[in-house]
Amino acid sequence: MAKYEIKSPNERLTAKRGKATFVNGLAVTEDEKLATAYKLTGYEVNVIEEKKPEPKKAPAKKATTTRKKAAAKKKEE
Repeated sequence: MAKYEIKSPNERLTAKRGKATFVNGLAVTEDEKLATAYKLTGYEVNVIEEKKPEPKKAPAKKATTTRKKAAAKKKEE
């Protein structure tokens, strides 16, 4: 889901305006309609692209050669 950054014309604005809470002139929302409404009333709106987390890689399996060597050693004895 996209996030929208709403920038107030007043860079020092720290208050709730409508449904958005501004801190130092910036508010963030996921509501596209809300972002559009602010844009139509003179606020600057930017889309924030979210970085998708990379899937975790499974840990590499240890080579089973040590097990094979241990089994071969037992057979030799």
